[in-house]
Amino acid sequence: MDFQKQIEDSSFSISAELLMLMAHIVDEHPHDLQELVHKAQQTLATKQDVPNDPDIHENIIDFLSLMEAFAQQAYHDVEADTLLTRQILPAVDHIDQNTFESDAVSASIEHATNQKVKNPKINAQELLYKELLKRYKPSKKTSVH
Repeated sequence: MDFQKQIEDSSFSISAELLMLMAHIVDEHPHDLQELVHKAQQTLATKQDVPNDPDIHENIIDFLSLMEAFAQQAYHDVEADTLLTRQILPAVDHIDQNTFESDAVSASIEHATNQKVKNPKINAQELLYKELLKRYKPSKKTSVH
């Protein structure tokens, strides 16, 4: 009875994004999910420890919280990839590859992408160009136009 009261006293909400992600995994990746469960079951078969009821409740919350964090990270990654493809990569085509080192260009792209994801109102191309200028180290071989 104490366990039932604990469940009633605590609440946990699942985002719509996580619910959609879970449905997608079940619909589109059941084989991968089956393999994951199979691997986990093999690991659990070697353990004799059976958790008590409060542990199970905490495990469910931990699992869903971790899934929520993974869903948020995946959303962030997709958002950054979309931003990179639509706004930053077209600007890279205008950069003279002979003038800037590839490391400086890569670091500038990464910084501009991260800043744009954090603050969607800033101009990603302008930020990219500013970052390139910060990292610009002209050599004696660089011709002046």
